Amino acid sequence: MRLFFPDNTKENKPKKIRISQTEEVLTILEWAKIIVYTHIPGMDLIMMLYWIFSKKATITQKNFSKALLLVRIGGFIALEICSFILLKIVGYY
Repeated sequence: MRLFFPDNTKENKPKKIRISQTEEVLTILEWAKIIVYTHIPGMDLIMMLYWIFSKKATITQKNFSKALLLVRIGGFIALEICSFILLKIVGYY
């Protein structure tokens, strides 16, 4: 019995995606601004959405904003589930 393994030719190898070589690295001051903006209630959501949909934002800012938004949504859902369970145990719900 022979198992199927694809040939290791150039066509089957994964291709590397090259990110723009012209994009600048964010400085420490720019990272500090991003962190401060994302810790101000209300402004964090506005800035994350701005960076996600803006054409002026760098790829780093876009990816950071997407990841942070996913983490915040996941945390909110987990908090709601835990609150529901706790209220059910205590008997308020």
